[in-house]
Amino acid sequence: MKVLSASAGWHWFSEAIKLFRQQPSQLISLFFLYILAMVVLSIPPYIGPVLPLLLTPVFNMGFMEAAHQTAKGQKVTPHTLITGFYSPALRRMTTLGAMYGISLMFALWIATLPGENGWEMVLTAQDKVDPALLDKQELLTGTLWGMVAMLPVLMLTWYAAPLVMWKNLPLIKAMYFSFYATSRNWRAFLVYGGCLAMFAGLLPVMLIEVLMLIFGKSAVIAFLILPLLALITCIRYLTYYPSYTDLFGQPGAEN
Repeated sequence: MKVLSASAGWHWFSEAIKLFRQQPSQLISLFFLYILAMVVLSIPPYIGPVLPLLLTPVFNMGFMEAAHQTAKGQKVTPHTLITGFYSPALRRMTTLGAMYGISLMFALWIATLPGENGWEMVLTAQDKVDPALLDKQELLTGTLWGMVAMLPVLMLTWYAAPLVMWKNLPLIKAMYFSFYATSRNWRAFLVYGGCLAMFAGLLPVMLIEVLMLIFGKSAVIAFLILPLLALITCIRYLTYYPSYTDLFGQPGAEN
């Protein structure tokens, strides 16, 4: 495990873009297949809201495998998305998904603590919430509290799935190494977070503004925004692979 420079955070994005350019149609198709799978899994009553959370690490490993295959010059197929389901680590990955889901609910509960006119109103409302009724300060404070609550969870789970699947580590040990790697490389992750905010946050907003200036408020915008957002999200998923290989080496290699 290495300690990387702060510039590594930008390097992960540049490498993800290179990976995407090698086979963009296959990777975009894989992303839409993933979205379709999440929608289908959420349909069954009672277990519908739970299944996507349980299986998120498994599907995420499908993207990691897609990035690995792309880096090796191999063609990505739809079957790549379900690679994790054939792994001996499947149970550990679904356990990881359950732990992440419980942590997410805990973070949402933390976010509701500042007051009933903030996130509590948003999460418990049965109908559309009137923005005028929301307390902006409570929303901001609740968001910050929720982010602080989720930060250690993200650090524990960031690399846990590839470590259990590619390194065959026990789940607790994988979570320990994930936390250790992210904490020691906080400078790189700080730059990565800034790049992520620009790429996945500011860039879509700017694109929407430009499209509205060109086309106005028409259906054309929705038609154009969907593939743009898919491209941005797909590249964001691909950033996990170069960050993992920078810290832990290539899958299957002893490091």
